[in-house]
Order: sequence, then structure tokens, then C-alpha cells
Amino acid sequence: MSAIFFTGAPATGKTTIISQLVQQGAVLLPRHTTRSPRPNDLEGEYEYLDSPTLLGKFLIGDYLEKKINTLFFGGCLYATPIDWVSDTLINSEGLRVASSPSLEVARCLMQLLPRHARWIHLFSPVDERERRLITRGISSRELNYRLTVGENGIHGQLKEATDNIDTSKYSVQGVTYLILQLAGKQLEKGGL
Repeated sequence: MSAIFFTGAPATGKTTIISQLVQQGAVLLPRHTTRSPRPNDLEGEYEYLDSPTLLGKFLIGDYLEKKINTLFFGGCLYATPIDWVSDTLINSEGLRVASSPSLEVARCLMQLLPRHARWIHLFSPVDERERRLITRGISSRELNYRLTVGENGIHGQLKEATDNIDTSKYSVQGVTYLILQLAGKQLEKGGL
């Protein structure tokens, strides 16, 4: 296994879990976005581009997304570099992790990397997600948007994902340990 890709509605713990895995030695695969950096973004989680640059890369086929409308979320553009599926990733040592920007990209990654990837979908009850979002101090408008906007099916379990984890049932360390076990990795003092 070379990579684990995460999907899930906002506030299901994707960034927190990825951060824990990176602390254990996993390597983060960066996505491209036109949005401004946020305080809770992980170092290396995104490459920040302007819209003309990102759209130009899209037009020449540098991204896994094939339809332009799949790049848009929350008024910004998000894209997945095609080099995520390169020989370098497939033949690399260690574990690579990333939050997939869409279900379409997660499906594509699993088709392109069936023996080298695991798709883990994180979900949590809406009241738990709301509690987590409120602690971030976001506006009520942003809260409503993050609780209601998303692709069909992203708010619950997904049959097509390799695994589904209800993050409200475990501690962060518990989810991290479970994911490492699913990936066939053991927690070791020296990392992954």
C-alpha cells in the first residue's frame, strides 16, 4: 500500500487524522487551491495558486478532475495533481496520505491505484460535526454552509469506500491507530 485517501463531510476529522498520521511519519500529498491559507491548514497540505494558473493547469490535463464544475467548492477552486498516481508514488517507500477533494477523485484514485491505495470515508453525526465547527469560531452562515453543502452521500457511510469510520465513536488517537491497523502498519516508536 502506498496511499490512504480520506473523504468526509466538513468536521469529520480529516485534517486532524491526517495530521496525526504525518506526525507518525506519513507523507502528505498536496492539493492545489485558489483559497487563502487557513490557520488549521497543515504545512504542505495545499499549494496555493491564483485562478488563471490553476485553470491553465486544468486545461492542459495536469489534474485528475475531468469536469470543470468539480473544481469548485465554497467559492474557491480545488484540484488534485495527476502526479499523485505517478510511478514515484506507486513505488515509494512509506505511507502517503491526503484528503480527497471529492468523491469523483476518490473513485478515480481507486481505479488508477487499486493495489496501492485505500479509501477511508470519515463520518460523524450532524450534531457532533456542528459542535466541532462551532468550536472553530466560524460564522453562522459558514456553519450552515458546511453542515448542508456536499455531494450526495458524503454525510453518511459510503459503500464504495474501502472503509467507513464514525469519528464520533473514537478518540483521535483511536482513529489514527485503527487507520494504521487497516493500512497494515504498526505504530512504532520510529514512525512509519
